[in-house]
Amino acid sequence: MGIKFRVLFEDETFSAEIHKASVKLFLSCLSDLTLYAVAMVARAGVLNDAELNALARHCHDRAHRAALAEVPPERRPENAEAAFANRLNAVHWADIPDGPEAFRGSEADLIRVAPVSDQFKDLDGEIVANSIRFRWHDVRDQMRKRLRGAEVAGDWRQMRDGKG
Repeated sequence: MGIKFRVLFEDETFSAEIHKASVKLFLSCLSDLTLYAVAMVARAGVLNDAELNALARHCHDRAHRAALAEVPPERRPENAEAAFANRLNAVHWADIPDGPEAFRGSEADLIRVAPVSDQFKDLDGEIVANSIRFRWHDVRDQMRKRLRGAEVAGDWRQMRDGKG
């Protein structure tokens, strides 16, 4: 884009494509983050796989609905919930890594959904991938410091059972 980036963002067509891409990327990031957080709860060893899956679905659904409440339905990907459900069906909680590998989905999607030519994606792919990798680093650190898996599991069971 160079020095013409302002002009491009004022272009209605390009701006609409950026918005569509941002929604898709948000959902990809939400998917990665949800699985990462629930994997941290899984490491506490309190919930079984069915409970972990239900917790992941609950967290993803609530965040998805809240974050996209103001996005018109025609601008939301139709298959977002199904895509997360498919990803969740393939999850083995013990296999979700505790490092940057946990966020490879959003890293790949940042490049995949970007509304630029394939040539630019090829040329700048590594730079773009590094940018999202660095952004996730602090998120992982903060999550490790703050998320208490056993407490989350207990709260989840109470809420699910109608006691919380």
